[in-house]
Amino acid sequence: MSLLNFVVNPFFFLLIFLSGCAKNVGINKDINHNEKELDPLERVNRCIFVLNRFLDMTILKPVAAVYDKVVPMPIKKCGRRIVCNIKTPIYMINYGLQGEGQKMSESMASFIINSTLGIGGLADPAKDVGLHNDTTGFSDTLKRWGVERGPYIMLPVLGPTTLRGVIGYGVDIVLDPLFWWDDYRYIGYVTTAYNFIDKRANLLETTEDIEKTSHNLYVTLRSLYKQKFLKNEQ
Repeated sequence: MSLLNFVVNPFFFLLIFLSGCAKNVGINKDINHNEKELDPLERVNRCIFVLNRFLDMTILKPVAAVYDKVVPMPIKKCGRRIVCNIKTPIYMINYGLQGEGQKMSESMASFIINSTLGIGGLADPAKDVGLHNDTTGFSDTLKRWGVERGPYIMLPVLGPTTLRGVIGYGVDIVLDPLFWWDDYRYIGYVTTAYNFIDKRANLLETTEDIEKTSHNLYVTLRSLYKQKFLKNEQ
């Protein structure tokens, strides 16, 4: 079972639900023209947002709250380093596709050093010697190639992105060496789950503040996404 199927198959049944939901969910009449242009799939996106909200409130947020309270910061940092190290081959390949030879070399060196001297990423000796392992993905590669971002899309569990981002997610999964290594594919499942929980824990205070002050949470989150990720993009 591939990681792509692991993420997508549980939500296959939603296709029927969404086809009916799209006819019944209202749209904010005050949305401006630019927002409409950004979000032509708003009806369907709102349905998925309702699902994500339900899953977040019942599963992800409670788990993240316990994780944030119980797990010491040093262990959290070790976990983040391990996740980053495991994903480094994806960064390395994408930097190569982007024509970023230096960043590709730094990612490769960082992966080798942290996988050996850093014991699989528990430590980050590559950083100590001045190597930078910046994150990237196939969505960034498509952007470098001149591919437009496309419409705003709300994915089940994964949250907001664009059409280009959806393609990027899929290709990055295939670029992951663990995708092809059956005996160790479970590592990808574990690190993906950990990454979700860790990132959600980091956003606990922020999301609570937004929930308290927002009159329309869907529109607020879409605007924040646009400001943070889509500024100056084509």
